[in-house]
Amino acid sequence: MMNGNARPTTWHWRLLGRLGTDVRVEETRIATLLFAYSFLIGAFQFAAKSIRQSSFVDSLGWTQLPFVYLAVAIMAWPLLRAWNRLARGVPLARFIPRSTVAVIASMVLFWWLYGYVWPWPRFLFYVWISIVTLLVFSQFWSWASQLLDPRQARRLFAFVLSGALVGGVAGGQVATTVTRWIDARATLLAAAAILLATLPLIARIRTLSAGVGPDGRPRPSAAPTDDAAGSLLEIWRSPHLRSVAALMFLSIMVAEITDLQFNWVVEQATDRLDQRTMIFGNFFSAMALLSFVLQLLLTSRLQRSLGVGASMRVLPATMAVGTAGVLGAAALMPGALIHMVAALKIGEGALRYSLDQGTRELLYVPVPQEIRPRVKTTIDVLLQRVARAVAAVVLFTVSFGWVTPIGISWIVLALIVLWLGMTYRARRDYVAAFREGLLEHRIDPDERLDPSDATTLNALVASLGSSDSQEVLHAIDLLVAQGRAHLITPLLLHHDSPEVRRRTLEVLRSLELVSARPAVERLIADEDPSVRAEAIRTFAAFTGSDATKLLASKLRDADPRVRGAAIVGVLQLAQDEKASRAALGALDDLLTDSDPVVRQHGAQTLGGSPSEPPPPQPGMGQPPPPQPEMGQPLANRMLRLLSDPDPEVVRAAVRAVRRWNERDGTNFLFVPILISLLRERRLKHDVREALVSCGEEALPLLAHFLRDRDEHFWVRLALPKTIARFRPEPARDVLLGALPADETALEHAIIASLSSLRAREPGLRFPIETVEELVREQARRYLRAFARLDELVESGDFQPRGTRVVWLAERPPRLLEALLIDRLNDHVGNLFGLLSLVHRHREIWMAYERLKSDDGRTRNHALEFIDNTLRPGVRRQVMTVIDDLAPAERLAAAGAMFHIATGGGRVETLRGLIQGASGGDVAARWLGAAALAYIVDDGVRALVPLAEETATHATDPLLRETARWITERSLAPALGW
Repeated sequence: MMNGNARPTTWHWRLLGRLGTDVRVEETRIATLLFAYSFLIGAFQFAAKSIRQSSFVDSLGWTQLPFVYLAVAIMAWPLLRAWNRLARGVPLARFIPRSTVAVIASMVLFWWLYGYVWPWPRFLFYVWISIVTLLVFSQFWSWASQLLDPRQARRLFAFVLSGALVGGVAGGQVATTVTRWIDARATLLAAAAILLATLPLIARIRTLSAGVGPDGRPRPSAAPTDDAAGSLLEIWRSPHLRSVAALMFLSIMVAEITDLQFNWVVEQATDRLDQRTMIFGNFFSAMALLSFVLQLLLTSRLQRSLGVGASMRVLPATMAVGTAGVLGAAALMPGALIHMVAALKIGEGALRYSLDQGTRELLYVPVPQEIRPRVKTTIDVLLQRVARAVAAVVLFTVSFGWVTPIGISWIVLALIVLWLGMTYRARRDYVAAFREGLLEHRIDPDERLDPSDATTLNALVASLGSSDSQEVLHAIDLLVAQGRAHLITPLLLHHDSPEVRRRTLEVLRSLELVSARPAVERLIADEDPSVRAEAIRTFAAFTGSDATKLLASKLRDADPRVRGAAIVGVLQLAQDEKASRAALGALDDLLTDSDPVVRQHGAQTLGGSPSEPPPPQPGMGQPPPPQPEMGQPLANRMLRLLSDPDPEVVRAAVRAVRRWNERDGTNFLFVPILISLLRERRLKHDVREALVSCGEEALPLLAHFLRDRDEHFWVRLALPKTIARFRPEPARDVLLGALPADETALEHAIIASLSSLRAREPGLRFPIETVEELVREQARRYLRAFARLDELVESGDFQPRGTRVVWLAERPPRLLEALLIDRLNDHVGNLFGLLSLVHRHREIWMAYERLKSDDGRTRNHALEFIDNTLRPGVRRQVMTVIDDLAPAERLAAAGAMFHIATGGGRVETLRGLIQGASGGDVAARWLGAAALAYIVDDGVRALVPLAEETATHATDPLLRETARWITERSLAPALGW
C-alpha cells in the first residue's frame, strides 16, 4: 500500500498520464519506482543475454547449444528450490538486496574467468544467467505483489511490465555500445553496474512503501509450492489445463529450435566475439522494442477485436509464415537467410512477450483461484523446463549432423501444425471451463476477461436464464464489471429470486433504462421488502418529481405490501411535509393492525424506511416548513414492535433493526433489547445477525451481559456463539476474558466458541500461558468429580477410557452417577477445546476422537501424540486425566497435584454435593438435587436432617422442592419410618 504521506510531483503525473496508464495520483511515486526497477532488471537481463549468446557461440559453437539447453532444463528446478529455501522466513525487502549483491559478485567473477580461454566458464555462465534472470524477475514480482493490493496490481502490473520491455531495448544497446568502445568481456561489468543501480531504488521503495496490510501487519508472501506431483495431477484431471500445458509445451519447443537456427546464422555471418555481441545486442533491442510497441499499442486492441481463440493463433501463424520464408530463402536467396531468420526470431520474441503472454493469462481466468498459483507455477516453470529438455533432445539431430539447421524447419512446421490445432481445442476447453466457472460461481468479476469473444458473451447471457439465482447474479456481476451491462434483460425482473430482481433493478437504474418503468412500478408491490425498496429508488430515479405524488396515492392501497412500499418511498424522498405525515399515519395503521401478518409488513416497512429521514424540502420561494419529528418516533415504534406478543412480528422487527444498522449505523438503544431476545430459541439466529450488524462497538455490552450473573441464563448461554461471529481478535479477547465462568454450561459454550473461532481462523494466536492455566483448572475439576464418583460406587462399576467414562455395572447408573459421568466427559471436552487453541486444531481433535476408541493400540497412539505435543507445564495434569491409570493411581496424582482429599466416604461426598449446591451454578444445583434423590435410593439415614433442613431453608427452588418432595412422600416409607 502507498504511504499516505507520499505526494506525487507534477512531472510524475503528467508523464504517466501521457502514457495512458491507469495510475492514480497517490500511486505515481510507487508506480514510477517499480517501473524504474523493472527497467533496470530488464536492461540487465538483455545485456547479460547478449554476452551469454555471443560468448557461447564464439567459444563452443552453435552445435553445442542443445547440450546447454538440456543443462538449463535439468538444473533450473533444483536451483529454484534451493533459492526458495534460502528465501524462506526472510522478508523479501531484506532478501532482495542480498541476492542482488550475490548476482553482482557472480558477474564480476565471470568477468575474471572470461579473461582465460577456458570454454567451461562460457558453458557455466549460460546455465547460470538463464536461471538467475528468472529468479531476479520472480522475486521482483513477488515483492511487487506484496507492495500493492490486488486491485492496484491489476491496474499497475501492465505498466510496470512495460518497464522491463523498455529496459530490454536499453540493455541490448548497452551490450552493443560497450562492445564497440571497450570489448565484449566488459559487457559483464556493464550488466553488473546496471544491477548495482537497483540497490538505491530498492532502498527508496522500502522507505516509500509501507509494505503492510490494512491491519498493520506485514503481508505474508506466498510460499513457493513444492507439491509438484499434486499440481501435475490437477493439470491432468482438467481438460482445460491440459490444453494450456500443451500450448506452452509446443510453443517452447518451437522457440528453442528457432533460437538454435538464429545462433547458427549469427555464427556463419561473423567471425569475432565483438561482432557477435553487437549483433545479439541489436537483436535483443529490436525484439524488446517491438514487444513494447505491441504491448502498448496493439495487444489490448487485438484481444478485443480477435478474442481469445484468434489471439492464440497469431504467434503460431506468424511462426509458420516465417519458417516457410526461411525455407524459401535457403532455397532461392541464401544471402537473405540471416535476415529471414533474424526477422523470424524477433517476431517470435516480440509476440511471445506481449500478445501471447497476455492471452495465456486470460486462459487462467476460469481456473479456481485456490489452485491457480500452484498450477500456473508448474506449467510456467516445471513444464517449460521439460519442454526445453525435449527440444534439446530433438536438436541433438542437428548437433550430430543428422539434420541440417535449415532442414529442421520441417520439424518446426509439423510442430506449428500441432500448435495451431491445439489452439482450437484450447479455445473449446476455455469456453467449457468458463461455463463451469459460472455454474460454480468461482470467476472473480475483477478478473480481466475477454468480453469481446462471442462465445464468452453467449455463455454469460445464457447464464442469465438459469433457475439458479447465484449463477444469474454471478453472470450479472461479470457483465457489469466488463462493461456489458446493456446485455442484462429487464425480463429478469420476473425472476423467482428476490436477490436477482433487486440486482436487476440496480443495473436498470444505472443504465437509466426508462423504458422499463412499467415493470419497475409493478415491483413496488413485490413480496420482498428489499425488492420493494429498490423498486422505489429506481422508480423515483425514472420519474423524478412525479414520484412523490404517485407514491402518496398508494398510501391507502388495500394491499399492505403496496402501502408499505409507498410509505418507504415517501419517507425516503421527503419532498413534501404533508405526504410525509400521511406516510407516518399509514405506517401507524400497519403497526397497530390486529392482524399479525399486517404488523409483520409494518415491521418490514419500518426496516426499509430511513431511521432518521431527511427533512422535507420547501417549494420555490417558500420558507422551510417545520421538520416533523420522525427520527426518534420511528425508533419508538421499533421498540414497541420488539415487544410484540406475536413472535413472527418480533422476528420481522429484529430483521428491520439489522437493516437499519447495516444502512444507517448502529442505534445502541436496541442492543440491550436484542440481547434479551436471545432467550427466545426461535428468534436466536435472527437476533445474532442483528447483533453482529451493530459492529464491534457493541462488544463491550455483550461482554458485560456475558459476565452478569443476574442476566437470564439462556441469554448468557447464547452470547458466546454470538460474540464468535465478530472479528477474530476482539472476539477472542472478550471470550477469554470471561473464563473461567461461574456456570459450567456457560464455560463449555465459551470454550466451544473459542475452538470454532480457531478452526475458522487458523492464524489466530492465543496467549499460551493463559490457556494452560485454564487447562490446569479443567484437569483439577475433572479429578475432583472423579474422586466423588469413586466414593459413591464400587471400583469396578465404571472405567475411564481416554476421553470418556464407560459404565460397566450391570445395573443402570443412578441420576447422580450419570450426572457425574457427564460432568467428567464435559471437563475432558473443555480441556481438549482449550488445547486446540494453542496446538494444531485438527490434530488435537483427531486425538480426542481416537482416545474414545475401545482399541487399546489406537488409544495408546493418541496418548503418545498428546504426550509429545504438550508443554511440560500442563503435560502431567492432562496425562493424569486421559491416561489409562488405575483409580487409586489417578486419585493419588489428584492429591499430589491439587490437594484433592479422598477417602471421606459416601456420606461426606453426598453432604458436600448438597451443601455445595446452595449458591452454586446450575450444574451444581442439579448435582445437589440428584444427591438428595440418592439418599432415598441408597437409604442414607445420616443425611435425613440435612434433607429436612434443605426443604426448609434452601433458596433455590429446585433444591427446596426436591428436598420437600423427598421428605414428605418418599423418605419415611423408604427408610421404614
